[in-house]
Amino acid sequence: MRICKYILASMLLSMSTGAFAQQLEDAKRAIDAEQYSAAKSALRTLLKTQPKDGDVYYSLGEIYLKTDYIDSAKSVFAQGIRAARKNPLNYAGIGLADLQAGNPAAAKINFDKAVTVGSKRKYNAHLVIGHALTYAAKPDFSAAIGYLKKVDELDKADKDAQVFLGMGNLHAEQAKYPEALGYYTTALQLDSTLLRAKVQIARMYFKAGMQAKGDSTLKSVMADNSSYGPAYRLLSEQYLNAYLMDKKNTAAAANAISNYNLYLNVTDRSFDSRLKYAELLYALGDYRNLEKEIQSLSPVLANNRKSITVARLSGYAAYENGNYPVAQQLLNGMFSSLSDEQQATSDDYVYLSLTQQKLQIGDAALISATKAIKIDSSKTVAMEGIAKNYYDARNWIKAIETYDLIKQLGGRPLNSGELGLYHGTALYFRYVESYNRQERPSVGLLTQANVIFDQALRASPELITAHLWRARALSLMEDQYDPQGAMVPAYQAYIDGVERSNLAQTAATKRNLVEASHAIAAFAFAKGDQEKARIYWNKVLALESQDPTALAGIKSLAGPIRSGRRK
Repeated sequence: MRICKYILASMLLSMSTGAFAQQLEDAKRAIDAEQYSAAKSALRTLLKTQPKDGDVYYSLGEIYLKTDYIDSAKSVFAQGIRAARKNPLNYAGIGLADLQAGNPAAAKINFDKAVTVGSKRKYNAHLVIGHALTYAAKPDFSAAIGYLKKVDELDKADKDAQVFLGMGNLHAEQAKYPEALGYYTTALQLDSTLLRAKVQIARMYFKAGMQAKGDSTLKSVMADNSSYGPAYRLLSEQYLNAYLMDKKNTAAAANAISNYNLYLNVTDRSFDSRLKYAELLYALGDYRNLEKEIQSLSPVLANNRKSITVARLSGYAAYENGNYPVAQQLLNGMFSSLSDEQQATSDDYVYLSLTQQKLQIGDAALISATKAIKIDSSKTVAMEGIAKNYYDARNWIKAIETYDLIKQLGGRPLNSGELGLYHGTALYFRYVESYNRQERPSVGLLTQANVIFDQALRASPELITAHLWRARALSLMEDQYDPQGAMVPAYQAYIDGVERSNLAQTAATKRNLVEASHAIAAFAFAKGDQEKARIYWNKVLALESQDPTALAGIKSLAGPIRSGRRK
């Protein structure tokens, strides 16, 4: 009888253990499918019956890491260590959290601890660490390969598909695509249900510029399992990238949204996944729907550290939708909620500055714009706007000061050529205005303008107008009694640029060409080069057949007058 009772107890224990193992595997599959809410609920239920199982704690902590709640993840991993000190995964988990928080030194200490604690015959911790080092913000491929080679060594039978998946990921991230494809193919041969390998193959194809193969691979995944979220998310990302490369591609934008909505449908529509959706709407410039989505997220923000992101996007959307007072209120609220000013991004200050400009709070706008550039030197758009407002108001002194400040802060605007054109012309107009008032302006204004025009042309050779303004500045710098013709090459460059552009000539362009040709002809005449003077006065007459200066100029030359009329 005792034997029967023992056998029965053993059978019940075996059945219980088997059921638990299956439930844990189901939770892991839910994590892989990015159904985080369902997985989290299942794991918490398992902990009630198996409070000493370290693997369950690790899987729960992994969800927090994947959704970017690093402190919560660390807390769960610490609980897992207390519950099962011999389980290496939770030591590795804390290392993952350290790595994600940007502390690789602390991560290594915990990785070493995981390897020390773990069984010499098991490699799950090595696999986790190799994966983490592969996908770190600053990947350490040499360290990752060390861990993964150890995994390969311990998997002597070559039967674990996850090992080959890890090796494939490592090679794919190094753009070693043929090797990666070999590993992924082997992983699928070992486990045909490993959809993650197929998604990684698609990602690899996209990175290699093989769009059609990537698309067909994802369609294969969806055919295998229409509820596998990562496939829809990756497809949404690809359409987003296509839109960002060509913002006229409205079809790509629509497909990015529709595929992300499919992702939401097959995962869990959690707060975190919907926040990612809001970020997608922002990237696509769909500010109306962004504002609606953010409003629907706001009520579930109790004690959620991502409330800052919600406040940030709320302020951005309000600005883009023209609700400037609301934008200011939301952005100021976001800033006041920051525990450290370093949590603010350059875009936060850009939007605050742009909002302050719309509300005509000039001094505050300049301070905010300055902070933006100090964080990211490419974020000059707000300060450019301030300078342009001064420029349009013909406040040359303030405009010049603001453009100078951009350069002093190390600003590297994307439209540096156009920025230089405004900066240089502000200096030019400042000189001319002062000269007309008989204030004896410094020629240094023109010298600086000339340098800036040259820099603008180096940055944007297609900016033909800069040649014209440079020529005008050089003309004013000429010695009236002994001109050297420094402006002639600049005027010629303008003429050449217009002729090369093959663009339809506007009335303004014709006036500029007349000015340039007159200047070259006059200098040639002054230096006794009558033939060159004739050529350029005839260029004037080709544009303005009754131009009195050109007619008088040609009349003063030896030889017949050539009409500028085209036949």
